[in-house]
Amino acid sequence: MRVLVISDIHGDISAINDLLLKEGYCDAYLNAGDSCCSKNMLNPFLTVKGNCDQFYGREYPLSASVDSPYGKIYIRHFPYTREEVKRLSNDGYKILIHGHTHKEFAEKIGDSYVFCPGSLSFPRNSDKGTYLIINIDNKVVEWAFKKLS
Repeated sequence: MRVLVISDIHGDISAINDLLLKEGYCDAYLNAGDSCCSKNMLNPFLTVKGNCDQFYGREYPLSASVDSPYGKIYIRHFPYTREEVKRLSNDGYKILIHGHTHKEFAEKIGDSYVFCPGSLSFPRNSDKGTYLIINIDNKVVEWAFKKLS
């Protein structure tokens, strides 16, 4: 399963269009919030609500989940505490995705992974927008942070 993950685009729809052309087909498209645009502009992404999405609050859930061969994926905008990671892992969520920080992040905690793709439009630790590709099978999770060119 190939998953494309973005976050914190803050209305920059052109960045999404460029990204979709660059990466091609994926099995899932996930957006961890702060989109600042309407849902119909974000196809094919499953999008959750971020703290800057107040005008679009009814369009987006606070969190969402997707099945994967490795275990369930849980996505929300805000980072996780270690206690939350443990609780969600016990509930079968093995890949946790968040946004908000605008910084790339990956950590394995037990048998769960926590990821932040950074920001597609306003990264804090890069000169170009960042995103994440995750390749998942039933035993292995591989990932790569990438930059828009």
